[in-house]
Amino acid sequence: VHGETKKMTFLFLISCFLLVVVTHQQLIGNHHIGNKIENDLLSQKIDYISALKKLEQNNNKKRSSDSLQQSLLSQDYGFTSDSSAVQITTLKSGLNVLSKEDRSSPTVAVYMWYSVGSHNENSSTNGISHLLEHLLFKGTESRPVQFGRFFNLLGASSNAFTNYDETVYHSSVTSNKLLHVLTLEADRMTNASLTQSDLDSEKTVVNSELGSYENNPLYKLQRLVLNSVYGNESYGLPIGGKMSDVSALTNDQVRAFYKKHYNPKNATLVVVGDFDSVSLLNMVSSVFRSQIAHTSISTYGLNSWSMFSPFSTPFLSNPNLNPLNPSIAGTKKSQQSKGSSIQEPQHKEKPESKYSKKHSSEPSKVSSQVLGNQQVQNPVPPQQ
Repeated sequence: VHGETKKMTFLFLISCFLLVVVTHQQLIGNHHIGNKIENDLLSQKIDYISALKKLEQNNNKKRSSDSLQQSLLSQDYGFTSDSSAVQITTLKSGLNVLSKEDRSSPTVAVYMWYSVGSHNENSSTNGISHLLEHLLFKGTESRPVQFGRFFNLLGASSNAFTNYDETVYHSSVTSNKLLHVLTLEADRMTNASLTQSDLDSEKTVVNSELGSYENNPLYKLQRLVLNSVYGNESYGLPIGGKMSDVSALTNDQVRAFYKKHYNPKNATLVVVGDFDSVSLLNMVSSVFRSQIAHTSISTYGLNSWSMFSPFSTPFLSNPNLNPLNPSIAGTKKSQQSKGSSIQEPQHKEKPESKYSKKHSSEPSKVSSQVLGNQQVQNPVPPQQ
């Protein structure tokens, strides 16, 4: 027994020794790996810092170029091309326009905000804002075609949403299709068809959507909380209404609600992307048929404002100009003349976007369907 005990003790000590040796080797290996990782990270950090310095140098060069552009624009038009600036413009119709140039890609994002949502409803009209949002994709009196088809033809991504205080229609598209999107937004702002058949079919779609929400516990909890706080006040009502509310809405109610809340004074157009500010405001003034009342420049945070005098747009009084000339497939084929095109504004030449030539094209079939024979004139003549 005593001999067996010595043998077991010896084996235990040998096992402990081997364990210490293996652990030590692992620690040495981990140390070497750690050093390698540290060296790799250090070299990457040096490369990263070098890349940042190059980027900063390029940005400084770009800022110098932008400053020269901004100086020239400010002298001629009162506009800025500062990358941190937001152009704030109001048309005489009351439409507000927020725009910001971003030439990083040949695309633009267009958001049309309406100051109307479920807070404008009551127990007898609950759900009407959301239902109307759906109906504005059904077409207009002059373009009685699903607007989704137009956006698909333009290669645009388009959608909308309704909230308590706003209804928003948004789309993203290549910059050479900006005029098309603005034309569609201007058309459905005031010319939505709102037929009884469209209303009936869209009620089914909306009720199906509301039914899916009932399976969401968070949606039910939110409704209970808001209803307990606000009761039957507008903020206590569900944004989309209940299925019984939507089913009870009439076409007269929808038309009256649309006429009251969908107009330039209750809307804000936001455009960000690859465009020239002067050309954009020419488009907006033409498409929405209103002169520019005033414009201002704001940096991020809206801390700095610089007001400019109003611009005159004498061409708008020309009865021969028809900015929204609808002509679509399925109703009346476009008779676009061979020489018809979108005219460039007559202002001093500016450096073009690096994408402008790549994406420029002659008027296409899509253009004729969306724009008809529309031409954009220049409402902002250069100062002499």
